[in-house]
Amino acid sequence: MINKNKITILILILIIIESSFSVFAMDKTIKNIGADFLHKAGITGKGKTVCIIDSGFDYTHPNLGGCTENNFLSGNCNRFIGGYDFGENDSNPIEKVDFTNNEAKHGTQVLGIIASNDTKYKGVAPGANVIMIKFPRDNISLSRAEKFANY
Repeated sequence: MINKNKITILILILIIIESSFSVFAMDKTIKNIGADFLHKAGITGKGKTVCIIDSGFDYTHPNLGGCTENNFLSGNCNRFIGGYDFGENDSNPIEKVDFTNNEAKHGTQVLGIIASNDTKYKGVAPGANVIMIKFPRDNISLSRAEKFANY
């Protein structure tokens, strides 16, 4: 029997290792870390929720499902079920990506590695729900996060 919790932790560790030591192509990473085996076994993260804390996320990116900002804010974005931005002190963790030069910010890259459901660039958990927390690196955000944690 497959222990899904241990496999999920192992996959996330392998992603960190691979992304730390090499420049990788998303279309090869899933196979390199063995996540394609999990996908074939039907383990896609469906029914699970992942919370990502990073610099912001472009959930409008086409490889992530292309949700609009209005749909996200009204709670109509399928798997992207919520978020918060400690820098702006609001519920929109968006960070726009410039599609013309394939620029991707770190938070959007992490979101894609975990949750992309694109056919070529599939993430480790393409069926998982996602909560996104934008946490810019500044003192205002840190102060707000501390107040939030002590609530």
